[in-house]
Amino acid sequence: ALRTSCLIFGVTSAYPMFTTQWLTYLAGTGFSPVGNIDLARPHTPFYIWGLVLIIVLISIRFAIIEFAGYILGSGAKLTTTVHDKNAKLITSDSRWSCNLSNSEILYIDSSEFEKMVEVDQFALVMAGDAILISHWKNWAKGDITRKIPNVVRNDALGNECHISICMIFKPSTVLFDVDVATIVTPHARFSGSGRSIAMGCWEDNKCAKKAVDSAINADIYSGGSVKYVELSTQDNNLSADTATVDELHRLMQNEGYVMNTEANEIVEIKDYHNKDDVVKEMENGKLVASAPTGSDESPWNESQKSALEDAVDVLRTLVSNK
Repeated sequence: ALRTSCLIFGVTSAYPMFTTQWLTYLAGTGFSPVGNIDLARPHTPFYIWGLVLIIVLISIRFAIIEFAGYILGSGAKLTTTVHDKNAKLITSDSRWSCNLSNSEILYIDSSEFEKMVEVDQFALVMAGDAILISHWKNWAKGDITRKIPNVVRNDALGNECHISICMIFKPSTVLFDVDVATIVTPHARFSGSGRSIAMGCWEDNKCAKKAVDSAINADIYSGGSVKYVELSTQDNNLSADTATVDELHRLMQNEGYVMNTEANEIVEIKDYHNKDDVVKEMENGKLVASAPTGSDESPWNESQKSALEDAVDVLRTLVSNK
């Protein structure tokens, strides 16, 4: 004779799908308690374990991205730019800075000097040396049949300075992009020392503004506001962008802040003990504002320079045919 048995059980899971799967299975005809020590192994379907593995891998991936972003940001001042190809949107942070020592950074977060320039038919997104960026903004706003500016220069100390450039023909065709300190995906592009953090956020939210904001909030070297340009509508929050590099420097000398990364302290420039030296070094060209690319390696070999020249020729043709 068969003996009727009663089994009372409870299922608790941090992931609801596990609970549903167990209850469904235990209520069915396949349950057999004999010899089952670890019920999870024989009865949890393989696709559930596959899902667990995917979740774990994604978690590890984002942990690596954030750690990489910290490493990239901790050795240099932060700049972050994003081009969202689907949304036809470009964004950047607003901070300009320069190193006073290994542990001290002079910075300003609000100025009339932008990292992006938008004209009728194209836009440039840039990072790096403020002097070179100024030359490229003036070129873009003027007659683009003129010879293009330099992308590298030597400062007053003989050090090479460079910029990165992303050239976009509206609404979202990338004609040129540098190969260094840039992450390019099928639908977006991230550059600067905050690029890894921004990419992780964008892949989660698909928002270029949030991506830059996440980089701003994740690193002590970041700051300022999120600047944006909607390439299909020309809606933007850029300033008039009328400031020269000299005016940017004077603003930094009068209204900037000095961050000591070792002491974790910030003081206004007017209270900085070496302010007079900062003013002198800016005047003689030894200190120049920058929006760091995130890499000390210059992207500008002969191949890259030639590719930029070719892209500018294409841009000129497209603009003239419009």
